[in-house]
Amino acid sequence: MKITSRSLLRGSLAASLGFFAALSASPAEAGCPITFDDPISLGNVFAEARTSFAVWSRLVNGDIATCGGPGATCWMYRQQCLIGGGGSKLINVDDDSGYGHYHLSFTNPVLTNPATDCLVDPGDGKGSGFGFMGQNGQCVAPVWALEPRQVNSHVSDQWIKVWNGNNPSAPAPFRMTKISVGSMPIQVWYRRVPDGLWFHWLVLAANTTFTLDMQLADEVLISGADERLVGSFEIKGFEVL
Repeated sequence: MKITSRSLLRGSLAASLGFFAALSASPAEAGCPITFDDPISLGNVFAEARTSFAVWSRLVNGDIATCGGPGATCWMYRQQCLIGGGGSKLINVDDDSGYGHYHLSFTNPVLTNPATDCLVDPGDGKGSGFGFMGQNGQCVAPVWALEPRQVNSHVSDQWIKVWNGNNPSAPAPFRMTKISVGSMPIQVWYRRVPDGLWFHWLVLAANTTFTLDMQLADEVLISGADERLVGSFEIKGFEVL
């Protein structure tokens, strides 16, 4: 997948099919928010991403286990969305660069402050996770699936793929109508259906929420706007229709 995404977005095909997309100046239709804090979705990530790592996960004998890679029965973060009018979407947020993970980073300050955070093992066989120091000096485990998150890439040139449905070989159409960018500018590409043409926003500024004039797509790809930057880009959330 890493080679496919990079050759598509950087090669001659991108030059011929990559059209500049537009930001919308009109009010957007209300969409379903994906803010990476849905308890059911976080509970379906292996170990509730308790160390922030979102890895390929799957259901095995009623429990969430790791999975070897992308496929119809594996996911990283997926959230069921109910859209106005009775529609439903299953939104998947996957690594598309072959790293095998990205980070669902905690945004609760007590879990990110070196003065208060710690590691705690609840003894469930899935390892330690971030906790906070209690009044008795012991590390306390939060309910990890209830802790708000944001996506942090592994590196600035990682590609994150967003798609709809439960079959990656035949994703269902959707639209991303808003995206909230963290501390590093990002680029966003989408593949329009049914003609397969790619459109893009090459630089969406940091610390800004954008309303996107996106047409129906079967795949959205997100990466840092400048891969030379050190660090990770952040996706605080987005909305879909």
